[in-house]
Amino acid sequence: MSRPSSIPASVPVAGRLRLARQAAGLRQVELAHRVGVSPASISQYEHGTHQPSPPVLQRIAFTLGFPVEFFVRPASAAGEADASPAFFRSLRAAPQIERDRASAHAWLVSRLAAAIERRVKLPACDVRLDLDLSAHASREEIEEAAATARKAWGVPAGPVANVVRLLESRGAIFSLFHEGDPRLYAFSQWYGGRPVVVLCADKEDRALSRWDAAHELGHLVLHTEPEAGNQRLEHQAHEFAAAFLLPAEEIRSHLPKERVDWTYMRELKKTWGVSLQALLFRARTIGLPERAYQRAMRYLSAQGWRLDEPVKLGPTERPTLLPKALELLERNGLPGETLAREAGLPERFLHSVLDRQHEEPPPFPSGVSRLGSVR
Repeated sequence: MSRPSSIPASVPVAGRLRLARQAAGLRQVELAHRVGVSPASISQYEHGTHQPSPPVLQRIAFTLGFPVEFFVRPASAAGEADASPAFFRSLRAAPQIERDRASAHAWLVSRLAAAIERRVKLPACDVRLDLDLSAHASREEIEEAAATARKAWGVPAGPVANVVRLLESRGAIFSLFHEGDPRLYAFSQWYGGRPVVVLCADKEDRALSRWDAAHELGHLVLHTEPEAGNQRLEHQAHEFAAAFLLPAEEIRSHLPKERVDWTYMRELKKTWGVSLQALLFRARTIGLPERAYQRAMRYLSAQGWRLDEPVKLGPTERPTLLPKALELLERNGLPGETLAREAGLPERFLHSVLDRQHEEPPPFPSGVSRLGSVR
């Protein structure tokens, strides 16, 4: 098949088609059926051995909900950066098609962030810390890494006011994935010098969103080589989250030593903004005997609290960096729809990132937000 003259030879249509299909959650055979071509043709388009004709490309774009420009714009014009592998917690919990869909969402978020950053000065990224930890770092080393992070970023003693806002102020890009498989929890990827952290918004659980954000921070700080599903790395990220959200010297005297006072634990949950299970996990690492921990977890299970804890803390912490940047551009005369068109992104994706249907809850005592001016 000859290459249509309307599609420049240098355009990576193959990669774009695969990303758009994955973002739509479709398999090759499903897309082929909807577009009216063979599955082999879709495979050839995605591998770059053949290019779709302009009419077929139009049908593909319409079916996937993407503008044609998404498929035909050179990568250099979009300022795209290579992605690192994603930190998925398990390779078995969610099927491959859902992981692909989530990764495609993260890629689109990175593309939108790059388009915004050409006009708005976003916070410089200083998420990485020069810790030089080995892949087999001890719990003590991870505790020290969490303390170093809090000190480096000026986190005061006590609960972290708003984990998502804090990390956004350090240059991380956050996004909620409303359609994500809840078994993914959250994941992160590096795109050039910025990480994208995706929280799968399946539950309006603020404690869960704070823990997930801190867990992904653990990966970004501790692990330079992502390895999806590596349970040793996942446990290290959990230990980092616990130490970052609940510093040992501040929380030790408040945690149970033998028997659990559930009334007091509810108050700790409200004060520190973490789940009862997170508090027990932390207690176990700094003094609660294993038998007492197991007894407490059995009580949680018997009460049905493993899946639905008492004491609701309110809605999830929501990203504000990209929504505020988009609002700033709109106030300066650049509609979001225009930005989406220039970046070759679907308008519906832009509205999803804006997340305007939810109000941001107040932070734990005060939030952190930093945004530059329009360029």
